[in-house]
Amino acid sequence: LQLSLEAAFPASAGRFAAQCRLEVNKAMTNLEVFKLAGSIFERSGEQDTPSVATLLTHMGVARGDSGDHQGALEAFWHAKRIRKVTDSLETVAGAVLLWNMGYSFEQVGECDSAVEAYEQARRVRRATGTLDSPSGARLCKAQLALAQGAKYRDDKKNGSSFPTTAVTSPKSDFGDWFY
Repeated sequence: LQLSLEAAFPASAGRFAAQCRLEVNKAMTNLEVFKLAGSIFERSGEQDTPSVATLLTHMGVARGDSGDHQGALEAFWHAKRIRKVTDSLETVAGAVLLWNMGYSFEQVGECDSAVEAYEQARRVRRATGTLDSPSGARLCKAQLALAQGAKYRDDKKNGSSFPTTAVTSPKSDFGDWFY
């Protein structure tokens, strides 16, 4: 497949070809994550370990990346249950999970749930001393963008013809998924 991709989109073909190769590689990576996760689950059964929660988080990211945000949320909910049972939700990995849950909630229009997930992720980042990290800063930026979007929606509902705040998308600033 990789050789066919190179033949169809040679490196000398320019920026468009590079973008096409990147998208195909991304899709192949997502497929590999699904296959690996399925294989591990078949062998391990219903084990509640932090490693399985991390795997489920990666599966959720792969599902969301392919546009299946409901499927992503299912994987994230299962991962969150495991993190609670194993007392590992209050870790950096737990913050990553909560952040990704918030993003998926945003994508399906559940803004209240997104706000709650982002706030939980922020609390965990603060507790683990990682709120001042680049990932913590991006989390704060995502929270601000969501709040600005809510303010804009409220302004429109109340008849204002111009938003009182700027609306920015976290995706445009730092990508879809967060680690």
